[in-house]
Amino acid sequence: MTAITDKTVVPYENPEWVPVLPTRWVAEYDGEVAGGIDRTPGGKYRATDRNGRRVGSFRTLAEARDALEAKNSTTAIQRMNQSRTLLIGGLAAFLATATVATMGIISLLTH
Repeated sequence: MTAITDKTVVPYENPEWVPVLPTRWVAEYDGEVAGGIDRTPGGKYRATDRNGRRVGSFRTLAEARDALEAKNSTTAIQRMNQSRTLLIGGLAAFLATATVATMGIISLLTH
């Protein structure tokens, strides 16, 4: 039996930053790629996670590294709990469901 906990899925701590090109760095944890950072022609640093999803664009390499490490140190559930968009979407879905249910009950009672 597997228990679900709030611990990180993979404890990505102190990554090794491997420069693969003059404008690209890859974070590795025990040989596993956990994201990358590219310097854009405009001088920004674009971080992507291990699945190639964008983490953000940052002014400095240090900011990009910190953001990628922070993303890798939390679980998907923890990130969803912090997501304002998910909260608003959930509330909208709840209100829509409650409205439809109320209309159905009223329809049943009046016929």
